[in-house]
Amino acid sequence: MNRRVSILGYGCTPIGEHWNMSLLDLGVQAIQSAMRELSDNHLDAIIVGNMLSGVLNRQENLGAAIADRAGLAGVEAIKVEAACASGAAALRTGYALIKSGLARRIAVVAVEKMTDSPATRTVEALAFANDFESETVVGASNTALAALATSAYMFETGATPEALSQFSINAYQRAAGTPYAMFQRAVTSSDWERSPIVADPLRLLDCPAICDGAAAVVLGCTSLENDASGVPPIHVAAVEGATDTVSITQRSPILRMVAAEKSAANALQSAGLTLDQVDLLECHDAFPVTAALSIEATGVLPNGTGWRYFDPEFASDRRRVTIQSMGGIKGKGHPVGATGLYQVIDACMQLRGQAGQNQIANATTAMTQCFGGFASNVYTSILQVGAHHD
Repeated sequence: MNRRVSILGYGCTPIGEHWNMSLLDLGVQAIQSAMRELSDNHLDAIIVGNMLSGVLNRQENLGAAIADRAGLAGVEAIKVEAACASGAAALRTGYALIKSGLARRIAVVAVEKMTDSPATRTVEALAFANDFESETVVGASNTALAALATSAYMFETGATPEALSQFSINAYQRAAGTPYAMFQRAVTSSDWERSPIVADPLRLLDCPAICDGAAAVVLGCTSLENDASGVPPIHVAAVEGATDTVSITQRSPILRMVAAEKSAANALQSAGLTLDQVDLLECHDAFPVTAALSIEATGVLPNGTGWRYFDPEFASDRRRVTIQSMGGIKGKGHPVGATGLYQVIDACMQLRGQAGQNQIANATTAMTQCFGGFASNVYTSILQVGAHHD
């Protein structure tokens, strides 16, 4: 059975420092927001995306815990983990269940609560996404690995820190118009230059913030739902995942994002689309170099040229694909296990025409790409509004 999967509802908490809310509180609020316009509360399953609950919050069995707190005890519920791509992996799981006919309606919620722990503990926990034996054991944090990759990228491509900083500046400018973004103030090149070096050549404004947040979508089979609203549905045309060698030091070449390339190509093939039909890309812009590499892996720009996305002298018809439309990971904040689903919320806001000053005119097709680890576990999703996809 080949069903068409649609997003029936979506919602999220603002990203930030939620001192008055627990991990479960955040997850429940997101689910309730996503279900607020549904005619009933029936769910066949809840899929939870999360990376760090066992380490930072001392809470596992997260599916049952959130179902119970939400007043939905009895429903099947599981947690899915794929490092920073956990939310996207949860979407893939829910999508597959609906597509196969094993479920008719599923809530996918992705949540992370990071600020209750000391920053040193959180940074240590984030590094669990990397290879312990070759990277974590010698103290390599995510930021350190990103700095090494940035230096390698600049050496190979001729990119400069100033050129790469445009990804950070654009993200903060977009986030200033996004109500659920953590950062509500645009930054300038001068602000970036004044921000301190964290790990050379990365500055503070190049690095994602530690934060809390939860996002949720309700998936269903459109043909089985009675929608009298007349609003064109948002279809999940594809969700595809792929993996790569976990340790970047063991990759050859080190900057080839194999999993990102494969998941993007498979998503386009599964959706029956070409990149020319994509209007916006929510790339994995946790650091400027990952934004450039995601842009290259999806085919928006050729390998080695992603850093020139904002260069007016660099001609490319593919640059019409808008990136970071709602602030990206940098401007909105990076509640790691929830980030992949926040990207889907961004896409829904655009496709529904609810993006305010960030609205992309006539957007009908969106792609999201989320990296787990340093692109060792990558999920790419494609959403469409109003189009029939079989």
